[in-house]
Amino acid sequence: MNDINRIKYSNPASRHEAGGSNREMGSQTGPVCQNHSMGRWLVALLAIFIGVQLLSVFNVFQDQTFPSVNPYTWQAVFLVNENFPLFGHLTELNKDYVQLSNIYYTQVSQQATSSKEQPQVSLIKFGNEIYGPSDLMNIPKSQILHWEEMRSDSTVVRSIERFIEAANSAKK
Repeated sequence: MNDINRIKYSNPASRHEAGGSNREMGSQTGPVCQNHSMGRWLVALLAIFIGVQLLSVFNVFQDQTFPSVNPYTWQAVFLVNENFPLFGHLTELNKDYVQLSNIYYTQVSQQATSSKEQPQVSLIKFGNEIYGPSDLMNIPKSQILHWEEMRSDSTVVRSIERFIEAANSAKK
């Protein structure tokens, strides 16, 4: 019994002296197997690292500091240096920029001269300005004070929808 315990728990060199081998004893803890196992771990870690790097290059991981935006509702976007919001559909481009499309803004056309008069506020479709911008605006996230989703029954959304309907019927 003592001989069996000595062979079973001895180091590999003493097993060979006692006439046993690593394979005969069922042991796979020799240096070759440990290096092979470590090599597998290194390959797996390297593959995971490369995969994460590729995903980040293709911007799969979105910046979690910007809340998700419902693409089916209208948003009011308040910029840092503006007094009035821009209205449109907001989408996130990348970690630094958002894009606003179908843009509208308000314009005060007449200042109230007395406290009883209401100023005339008009809803203007962005893109008809003299310099001819397209209906897309790329905005740095750092320039957004805040944004809000608008209800479908809001005065602005109903005005935008009437404007779109009138524009579509004029095209026909």
